[in-house]
Amino acid sequence: MSEIDPYDVRETHYHDRDTQYVFTPSVSDAMRQLRNKGAVAACDNQIFRKHDLDYLDKLYVQDYVDYDIFPGQPPGLEGFKESFKWYLEAFPDLHTVVDFIIAEGDMVVVQGFFEGTQVGPFLGIPASGLQVTSRRCEAMRFNDDGRTTERWGVGAELRFLQAMRVLPRLDISKDRLANAQSVANLFSEEFFSNLNPAAIAELVERRARADSKGMLALFQLASAYEDVELKTEEGAGGAAGAHTAAVRAAVVGVHTGRGLGEATRERTTAQLDLSVRVTDGKIVNIWADVGFGRVT
Repeated sequence: MSEIDPYDVRETHYHDRDTQYVFTPSVSDAMRQLRNKGAVAACDNQIFRKHDLDYLDKLYVQDYVDYDIFPGQPPGLEGFKESFKWYLEAFPDLHTVVDFIIAEGDMVVVQGFFEGTQVGPFLGIPASGLQVTSRRCEAMRFNDDGRTTERWGVGAELRFLQAMRVLPRLDISKDRLANAQSVANLFSEEFFSNLNPAAIAELVERRARADSKGMLALFQLASAYEDVELKTEEGAGGAAGAHTAAVRAAVVGVHTGRGLGEATRERTTAQLDLSVRVTDGKIVNIWADVGFGRVT
């Protein structure tokens, strides 16, 4: 293997047909990444545990850009402070638990979860008095001074709403979870026929692995169709195993949403092929293929 000059990485391809390269970061790069990881850890300690909002001025630039803001949240650092006050008013005991922090270049990714007791209203949701846990994954970009300039974030909002009893949970009998095929059928019925988002929270394991392209197609389909009917082809999904199952079905609905481009208002059929791996009644792997475009 060939070692490349860390100062020349922008001009070098990491892989070609003949050579595999190893990138060894310079000391300054490694120290910068370590500093940025330390800033994220300090943020969790000072802000999410000690609730010291003034500390945000040390960690964020004033024109900081958040690409995943709450409804009604003002832009910039002041907007972030405002949204955090909403959190503290609703969850005064709010704190975070960090699973891991990863740094690469000027980016840092942190995964963990929030915990808190909802004793006040939050984004129009009345106080529930319930202990709420919500998973989070955030990516942040740092400048040369070690301050955050941009943020992208995603969380388990569906489970968050269920924890506050805003969304109902699925009422599932044990026989519906008896085997992998039963779970696959239940998921497809609830997700498409009933357009029930709780199917994901209840039937998909939190750390499940999914085919991202296929899952995007599923959400596009669900967001674009109304008056949905799922016509399952019995025995067409292939032989089910102890932990694996497949569903083949025609998803028929009126194209009223923009998930598949401009709404046609026509009744349209899409072919669905869904494969899952199930453990203890939960989907741990899911693959999907959706064929669009046949007008009935």
